[in-house]
Amino acid sequence: MTKFLATLAAGAMLANTALAGNYETPAIIDVPPAAEDTAWSGFYLGAVAGTSLGTNYWAETSQNEEATPGNWDGTPIGFTVGYNHQLANGLIIGGEGDYSAGDILAVSTDGAIFGCGPGCETSLSGFATVRARVGYAKGSFLVFGTAGMAFSQAMATSDSIPNTTLGEGAVSGLVWGLGAEYAINPAWSVKGEFLSADMGQLDIPTLFCSVNCFTDISYQTIRLGVNYHF
Repeated sequence: MTKFLATLAAGAMLANTALAGNYETPAIIDVPPAAEDTAWSGFYLGAVAGTSLGTNYWAETSQNEEATPGNWDGTPIGFTVGYNHQLANGLIIGGEGDYSAGDILAVSTDGAIFGCGPGCETSLSGFATVRARVGYAKGSFLVFGTAGMAFSQAMATSDSIPNTTLGEGAVSGLVWGLGAEYAINPAWSVKGEFLSADMGQLDIPTLFCSVNCFTDISYQTIRLGVNYHF
């Protein structure tokens, strides 16, 4: 019996040694961590530049007269400041304010009845907006809608009365738009947006017009920007 047990133990030792010789440690595969979504929450500062679109006209409401509309033209450049708050479902809510310098001009010409001579010019001396922003973020991409108030200083002149301001004053009204933004890295992003502003009308005093004359102040802007996120 003792001899049998000794033989069995020796066999077990040999089998264990053979298995140990053929055993290979399994390879460890490094799995990269899942990419995290861009964190959009926080304050940011930026710069914007764009071009203005749309038409402007002069009119006399009491006579139903209107000059031939002129196209807005200008390349305003400015800065923005804003804040984003990102919710767990990717929804972004926040606000943004901006100011752009540089004149935006439009020149109306004679209509069938309304006389503008060589041209009636409407100019905006820079403009500012204060807007809410709501959007959706997926990784590095953000799409958004925006709406708020726009402000500017308008002036009306006519080539038929040189060196004379026919009307001027502060104007304000609603502005809305759409845009998209891409985060290059956690600190920097680039964006493109479209804004449409309607700031009512600038009245022309009756000294220069028969009665109830005005020029409309509504235009669109397409612009590009870059933001630094804190």
